[in-house]
Order: sequence, then structure tokens, then C-alpha cells
Amino acid sequence: MSDDTTKPPPELSPLFSPARWQELRAQLETLADASAEAREAELLRIGAGDAELAANLRELLAGPRDASTLHLGQLVERLMPSAAEEMPARVGPFRLLARIGAGGMGTVYLAEREHADFVQRVALKLLDSGSARLAQLASRERRILAALTHPNITAFVDAGTQDGRAWLAMEYVQGETLIDHCRQRDLDARERVRLFDQVCAAVAHAHAQLVVHRDLKPSNVLVDAEGRAKLLDFGIALVLDDGETGAPATRVFTLEYAAPEQLRGERVTTASDVYSLGLILYELVAGRRLATLERSRDAEWTTAELARFATAHDAANNRTTLMQRDSKALSQLLRGDLGRIIAHALNPLPAQRYASVASLREDLARWLDYRPLTISRPDRLYVLRRFVR
Repeated sequence: MSDDTTKPPPELSPLFSPARWQELRAQLETLADASAEAREAELLRIGAGDAELAANLRELLAGPRDASTLHLGQLVERLMPSAAEEMPARVGPFRLLARIGAGGMGTVYLAEREHADFVQRVALKLLDSGSARLAQLASRERRILAALTHPNITAFVDAGTQDGRAWLAMEYVQGETLIDHCRQRDLDARERVRLFDQVCAAVAHAHAQLVVHRDLKPSNVLVDAEGRAKLLDFGIALVLDDGETGAPATRVFTLEYAAPEQLRGERVTTASDVYSLGLILYELVAGRRLATLERSRDAEWTTAELARFATAHDAANNRTTLMQRDSKALSQLLRGDLGRIIAHALNPLPAQRYASVASLREDLARWLDYRPLTISRPDRLYVLRRFVR
């Protein structure tokens, strides 16, 4: 292995270690709402016990490291704008109706466009005007969305700029997040896996267009009234094209669902999305998020560990009805073939995970059909058990 693959370039090194990120995020929630005087007093207090932590907080609160990187303070402001911010009446041909969320460096509104013979409702993302790079990023996202035509990906509708702010109009999905949908309907493991396969189909389509999502997580998937999963937000997606120069910094992602190579600041590939899919599948089945940030990023997950973590007593406040119904059955599930699928997707080495999302889907289909997995070493007893099932 060459040096450039084992040691990331300086400009791609992660901002902070996962443990430090957790400390910073907890402190930032308090400091963000404090007055300038109270903030300074709190920083001095923190600095008395941990000078490095105080310095990190000052850096995030003061401004970006360079013009090409969105620092956390800016990101929080863009994802959680002030409630006092006035909603524009119109953007392009659309009339804004209500603020419905935020993500990917912009605020999302429910909007509609009226014509003589129809009314079209969309989710309109209005990007922040604080950075000159955002127009370029909006152009990237528009190109990505326009290339992704799939029933499980939100459809691109329109785009433009207004008063120096870029906007993107996408299909409006009225539904629940992936986790909420499963919990509200008390879906069993097999139903959850079938729904999860729709998400995999969307990611596989994106990969076929040379697009890596880079921020896959349950909240980026909505399920509509027909039970169809819809993958959202390609705002920080990476186009696997050597000529692409406008990709956002790889440090903008969700820590809890990031692959080890993302946390290290290394090159992101389709294998990174496979890892995130493994985490989503675990959460769907186990009813709780896997604490990947609390252990070594180089350690492999065993099926026994996955089962033990899922049924731990400290998960009581985070359980879904699937867990409450039969923790013993859940343990057996994760110690079996489904656990093997998850553990393989979560291998710390990208080359040791599923080679593609299609390969992951193949094993999910085999699990649903009680057939031997492609990653198993089938002995006669294993094959016989699958045949009996």
C-alpha cells in the first residue's frame, strides 16, 4: 500500500477526533445561545481546566479556517436559522408556504407553483447567502439531482438564483422518517429489511451515476403513504470524477453515521456509503444507534458484540417495539446471518466490506429467502439449516 493511501493529505485531515467532537458539540449547544459576555466567561472557565478545548471552541465560534471550508459555527447557523428570520414570500416561480426543515447548507420550505391547469407542490431549498461558494455548490447539487432518476430518490424539479441566493426545488415527499415509519407500524425485521432494500436500490443507482452520497442516515430517508422510501439530500454528495473541483470538504458529514475513513479525512468511495448503510440497517433492526464513536475505529464488529449491544439494559430509553417484544429473538437475529451481513458492511477496512451495494442487496435477498449468504463459508449443516427454513 502506498504512502498516500495510508496517510491522508494535510488538507483532508479531520478537524477533531471523534471524542473531541462529542465534547465540542455539547459545549457549543450551550455557548451558541449565550451573550458575548457570558460566552467569554464560560470560555475562560473551560480554559482553566482544558486550554485546548477552549481554544477549539474559540476557533469554531470565531470563523472558518479558510475560505473553502465550512466551519461548524456556520453550519449550525445554516441548518438551524433563527426563528426570527423572515420567510420570503416567493422564490422564483414558487410561493413559499411554510418552513419544513433544513439540511445541506440551506433551509427547506414547502412551496407551490400555480398554473392555469395545475398546482405543483415542492420542497424548495433556499441556500444561505453567506458564502460565495454556495452558488457553485448549488450548481453541483442541481447537476447531481438532475442525473439521478429513480423511484426511491426525490426527483429534481427546478433551480435558479434570486437576490444572490441559489435555490433548488425538489419533489415534496409527505411522509415519515425511516425509523418513525417502522416504529409507528411496528414492522417486524423482515418488513424492515424489505424497506431498507429500497434505500439500497436508491444508493446503488446513485453509485451507477458515479455519485457517492456521503451523508446517509435514517433522517435522510422519508417513507411516503404508499410505503415507498425516498432518499433525500445530495447536498454534500461527491461526484467520482477526476475533473470535479467543486466538491465540498469531506469534513462535512454526520459523525454517528460516518465511515472510519471519513473520520480520518481519507478518500471517500462507494465503500463509505456501504458502511453507512450497515449502520442504518443495524439501527432499523436493533432499535438503537450503534455506538461506533465509543470504540476503536480499527476494530471489527462480531455478531456477538452486535447482539450484546442491541440488548443492553442501558438501551431501555431508546428501544422500539421490535426490541421490547422479544430481546432474545433479537439477539438470535443479530448472531445469525443478518448480523453477519451487518458486520461485513461495517468492516473498518473499505476493501473488506461488500464490494458494492448490489452485493449487499444480494445477501439481503438471500437472507429473506433463507438461502446461504455469499460471504459465508457454507458447511453441510449450515446449508441444511437454510434448506429446512
